[in-house]
Amino acid sequence: VLTAFGEAADFTFSLVGESYVEIGNGTGYGSYPAYYSTWCNYWENCHTQTLYLASELGGPMDITELGWKFERLATPNNWLLNVQINIVETSVSAFTAGAYFDMTGATQVYSNANLIPATALGWNKIDINDFVYSGVNNLVIEIIWGDNGYYESPYFRTYKTNGSVNRTLL
Repeated sequence: VLTAFGEAADFTFSLVGESYVEIGNGTGYGSYPAYYSTWCNYWENCHTQTLYLASELGGPMDITELGWKFERLATPNNWLLNVQINIVETSVSAFTAGAYFDMTGATQVYSNANLIPATALGWNKIDINDFVYSGVNNLVIEIIWGDNGYYESPYFRTYKTNGSVNRTLL
Protein backbone atom coordinates (compact mmCIF):
# COMPACT_ATOMS: atom_id res chain seq x y z
CA VAL A 1 0.00 0.00 0.00
CA LEU A 2 1.38 3.39 -1.00
CA THR A 3 1.37 5.81 1.91
CA ALA A 4 2.05 9.49 2.25
CA PHE A 5 2.64 11.14 5.63
CA GLY A 6 1.33 8.06 7.41
CA GLU A 7 -2.05 8.03 5.62
CA ALA A 8 -3.26 5.70 2.94
CA ALA A 9 -2.94 7.69 -0.28
CA ASP A 10 -6.13 8.35 -2.19
CA PHE A 11 -5.40 9.16 -5.79
CA THR A 12 -9.00 9.71 -6.81
CA PHE A 13 -9.24 12.41 -9.45
CA SER A 14 -11.26 13.46 -12.42
CA LEU A 15 -10.34 14.87 -15.79
CA VAL A 16 -12.45 17.72 -17.03
CA GLY A 17 -12.20 18.58 -20.70
CA GLU A 18 -13.01 21.85 -22.37
CA SER A 19 -16.17 21.95 -24.41
CA TYR A 20 -17.47 24.84 -26.42
CA VAL A 21 -20.49 25.97 -28.36
CA GLU A 22 -19.89 27.79 -31.64
CA ILE A 23 -22.89 29.85 -32.72
CA GLY A 24 -23.27 30.81 -36.36
CA ASN A 25 -21.14 30.15 -39.40
CA GLY A 26 -19.99 33.66 -40.18
CA THR A 27 -17.62 33.92 -43.12
CA GLY A 28 -17.85 37.70 -43.62
CA TYR A 29 -18.02 40.76 -41.45
CA GLY A 30 -21.48 41.94 -42.49
CA SER A 31 -22.70 45.17 -43.98
CA TYR A 32 -22.96 48.60 -42.38
CA PRO A 33 -23.35 49.03 -39.43
CA ALA A 34 -22.77 45.38 -38.40
CA TYR A 35 -19.04 45.52 -39.05
CA TYR A 36 -18.74 48.18 -36.36
CA SER A 37 -20.05 45.94 -33.58
CA THR A 38 -18.51 44.38 -30.48
CA TRP A 39 -14.76 45.12 -30.59
CA CYS A 40 -14.62 47.62 -33.46
CA ASN A 41 -12.46 50.50 -32.29
CA TYR A 42 -13.28 52.68 -35.25
CA TRP A 43 -15.26 54.63 -32.64
CA GLU A 44 -14.02 55.89 -29.26
CA ASN A 45 -16.81 53.98 -27.46
CA CYS A 46 -18.99 50.94 -28.12
CA HIS A 47 -22.10 49.37 -26.56
CA THR A 48 -23.20 46.07 -28.09
CA GLN A 49 -25.87 43.61 -27.01
CA THR A 50 -26.19 40.21 -28.67
CA LEU A 51 -28.99 37.68 -28.15
CA TYR A 52 -28.20 33.95 -28.17
CA LEU A 53 -31.05 31.43 -28.28
CA ALA A 54 -31.32 28.53 -25.84
CA SER A 55 -31.71 26.21 -28.85
CA GLU A 56 -28.21 27.29 -30.00
CA LEU A 57 -26.60 26.86 -26.59
CA GLY A 58 -27.62 23.25 -26.09
CA GLY A 59 -28.57 23.06 -22.41
CA PRO A 60 -27.35 24.08 -18.97
CA MET A 61 -23.65 24.81 -18.51
CA ASP A 62 -21.08 26.86 -16.68
CA ILE A 63 -19.87 29.54 -19.08
CA THR A 64 -16.23 30.24 -18.22
CA GLU A 65 -15.00 32.09 -21.30
CA LEU A 66 -16.30 33.89 -24.36
CA GLY A 67 -14.68 33.99 -27.78
CA TRP A 68 -14.90 35.92 -31.03
CA LYS A 69 -13.42 35.06 -34.41
CA PHE A 70 -11.45 38.08 -35.64
CA GLU A 71 -11.30 38.84 -39.35
CA ARG A 72 -9.06 41.90 -38.97
CA LEU A 73 -6.79 43.42 -36.31
CA ALA A 74 -6.47 47.06 -35.33
CA THR A 75 -3.17 48.84 -35.93
CA PRO A 76 -1.39 50.67 -34.49
CA ASN A 77 -3.75 51.42 -31.54
CA ASN A 78 -5.26 48.15 -30.36
CA TRP A 79 -6.36 48.69 -26.75
CA LEU A 80 -9.82 49.32 -25.37
CA LEU A 81 -10.50 51.09 -22.08
CA ASN A 82 -13.11 50.42 -19.39
CA VAL A 83 -14.32 47.08 -20.79
CA GLN A 84 -17.33 45.50 -19.12
CA ILE A 85 -19.23 42.32 -20.07
CA ASN A 86 -22.66 41.52 -18.60
CA ILE A 87 -24.92 38.49 -19.12
CA VAL A 88 -28.64 38.04 -18.40
CA GLU A 89 -31.14 35.29 -19.18
CA THR A 90 -34.39 36.27 -20.93
CA SER A 91 -37.42 34.86 -22.70
CA VAL A 92 -37.10 37.48 -25.48
CA SER A 93 -36.25 35.92 -28.86
CA ALA A 94 -35.65 39.11 -30.88
CA PHE A 95 -34.63 42.66 -30.02
CA THR A 96 -36.70 45.74 -30.70
CA ALA A 97 -34.75 47.98 -33.08
CA GLY A 98 -33.81 51.43 -31.83
CA ALA A 99 -33.55 50.79 -28.08
CA TYR A 100 -31.16 48.83 -25.92
CA PHE A 101 -32.46 45.78 -24.08
CA ASP A 102 -33.10 46.31 -20.34
CA MET A 103 -30.23 44.56 -18.55
CA THR A 104 -31.80 44.77 -15.07
CA GLY A 105 -30.61 41.78 -13.06
CA ALA A 106 -27.61 41.12 -15.32
CA THR A 107 -24.42 39.59 -13.93
CA GLN A 108 -21.15 41.36 -14.61
CA VAL A 109 -18.77 38.59 -15.70
CA TYR A 110 -15.82 40.68 -16.84
CA SER A 111 -14.26 44.07 -16.15
CA ASN A 112 -10.91 45.39 -17.32
CA ALA A 113 -9.50 48.91 -17.36
CA ASN A 114 -7.35 48.18 -20.43
CA LEU A 115 -7.90 45.25 -22.83
CA ILE A 116 -6.40 44.18 -26.14
CA PRO A 117 -9.18 41.90 -27.42
CA ALA A 118 -7.06 40.13 -30.05
CA THR A 119 -3.42 39.86 -31.05
CA ALA A 120 -3.93 37.30 -33.83
CA LEU A 121 -6.57 36.57 -36.46
CA GLY A 122 -9.03 33.78 -35.74
CA TRP A 123 -10.54 32.80 -32.41
CA ASN A 124 -9.62 34.91 -29.39
CA LYS A 125 -11.09 34.13 -25.96
CA ILE A 126 -11.64 36.09 -22.78
CA ASP A 127 -11.70 34.27 -19.46
CA ILE A 128 -14.75 35.49 -17.53
CA ASN A 129 -16.14 35.01 -14.04
CA ASP A 130 -18.15 31.81 -14.33
CA PHE A 131 -21.78 32.27 -15.32
CA VAL A 132 -24.12 29.41 -14.44
CA TYR A 133 -26.53 29.14 -17.36
CA SER A 134 -29.85 27.36 -16.70
CA GLY A 135 -30.24 26.09 -20.26
CA VAL A 136 -33.89 27.19 -20.27
CA ASN A 137 -33.83 30.83 -21.39
CA ASN A 138 -32.09 32.82 -24.09
CA LEU A 139 -28.98 34.86 -23.20
CA VAL A 140 -28.12 38.49 -23.78
CA ILE A 141 -24.41 39.30 -23.69
CA GLU A 142 -23.68 42.99 -23.36
CA ILE A 143 -20.26 44.48 -24.05
CA ILE A 144 -19.48 48.07 -23.17
CA TRP A 145 -16.15 49.82 -23.55
CA GLY A 146 -15.03 53.33 -24.16
CA ASP A 147 -13.41 56.63 -23.44
CA ASN A 148 -10.46 55.51 -25.54
CA GLY A 149 -9.65 59.04 -26.68
CA TYR A 150 -8.89 57.71 -30.17
CA TYR A 151 -10.54 56.02 -33.12
CA GLU A 152 -8.70 53.60 -35.37
CA SER A 153 -8.48 52.54 -38.97
CA PRO A 154 -7.91 49.73 -39.68
CA TYR A 155 -10.05 48.64 -36.74
CA PHE A 156 -10.88 45.30 -35.11
CA ARG A 157 -13.51 43.39 -37.07
CA THR A 158 -15.12 40.04 -36.24
CA TYR A 159 -16.98 37.53 -38.39
CA LYS A 160 -20.81 37.75 -38.38
CA THR A 161 -23.74 35.49 -39.22
CA ASN A 162 -26.81 37.07 -40.77
CA GLY A 163 -30.21 36.04 -39.42
CA SER A 164 -33.88 36.69 -40.05
CA VAL A 165 -34.53 38.72 -36.85
CA ASN A 166 -32.70 41.49 -35.01
CA ARG A 167 -30.37 39.85 -32.47
CA THR A 168 -27.65 42.48 -32.17
CA LEU A 169 -27.98 46.04 -30.94
CA LEU A 170 -25.12 48.49 -31.52
